[in-house]
Amino acid sequence: MTAHIGTATRDLRIDIARTVADNVILAIKGERAPHVVDPQVYGERSPLPVERIG
Repeated sequence: MTAHIGTATRDLRIDIARTVADNVILAIKGERAPHVVDPQVYGERSPLPVERIG
């Protein structure tokens, strides 16, 4: 079993697609999407220092 197999249900894939569509609409309207992991896309600094590997 792989980590991503948990999303392999029809209902969850539909939910993910709706979330993506909602976030695209918010971005077009210039609003902040609630599920952004990287705050740097909004010009903010990351709350934790990032260690580069390699």
